[in-house]
Amino acid sequence: MMAGDALGLMNALGIDRAHVLGVSMGGMIAQELALASPERVRSLHLACTFGRPDAYMLALNAAWREMRIGLGRESTLRALGLWLFSPTTYAERPELIEALLQNALANPYPQSLAGFLRQGEAVAAHDALERLSAIRCPTLVSVAEDDILVPPRFSREIVARIHGAELRLVIGPLTDTETATRLCAVLSAARRYCQPAPFEGQPFAFDLPGAESKPATAIKVASTPQRQNRRSKTNPRSPTP
Repeated sequence: MMAGDALGLMNALGIDRAHVLGVSMGGMIAQELALASPERVRSLHLACTFGRPDAYMLALNAAWREMRIGLGRESTLRALGLWLFSPTTYAERPELIEALLQNALANPYPQSLAGFLRQGEAVAAHDALERLSAIRCPTLVSVAEDDILVPPRFSREIVARIHGAELRLVIGPLTDTETATRLCAVLSAARRYCQPAPFEGQPFAFDLPGAESKPATAIKVASTPQRQNRRSKTNPRSPTP
C-alpha cells in the first residue's frame, strides 16, 4: 500500500524513473516499490532495513506495542532511545539525546497511538526476502556496524539475495553524530549510481576518501538507458509516538 503511495506520488510529480533511497521502514517500502514497478527504479539504496523480521524483531515489535499502550508518550520515547542511541552516545553526549527527545516532545503533530500501532503491524508483516532476487537494478545496502535496532545481519540477508548488490558497513552506531558524517560519505559515493551506468559486467566500485566504511562485496551493474534522473526518498527511520 505505501509502495503504491510512493508510486502515485511519482506519477503526480511526473517522475518517470527515480533513484530510490529507503531508510528503515522506508527501506521496506523501497523494496516493494522496486519489486512491483522495476521499470520505475533506476537504482536502489536500502539503509538499516530488513527483508523480513526474524523472531527477535517480532518479539521486540510486540514489546514496543505494549510499551506504547501502557506508558505515556514521554516515557515511551525515552525507552525507545535505548534502541536508537548507542551506549557511547549515552556516555559521551547525553545532552544530544535529551535535546532530540525534547524536540520530539515539542512536535505539534505527534504520531497518534493508532498510527504507531499500525506502523508496527506493517513492519511485522513485511516479507520480501525470498522475492528480492527479482530486483535487478544497481543496489547499495548500508548499515552501521553497531546498529542496535536493525543489526547488520539483516543487511547481509538482503545482499545475499539481490544480484550484484553491495554492502557498506559504517563503523560505529548509526545514530552517533560522527557516524552520520561517515554515512554522508557513503551517500556521496552513492551518487555514482546516478551517473550513466557502466557497461554490463563492468565492476562498479566506490571511492570513499576519509570515510570509515567497509566494502563487503563487489558490485556489477547492467547498463540502463538514461531517462529522468530523480531521487525519491521514502519514509523516515523510526516511529515517533
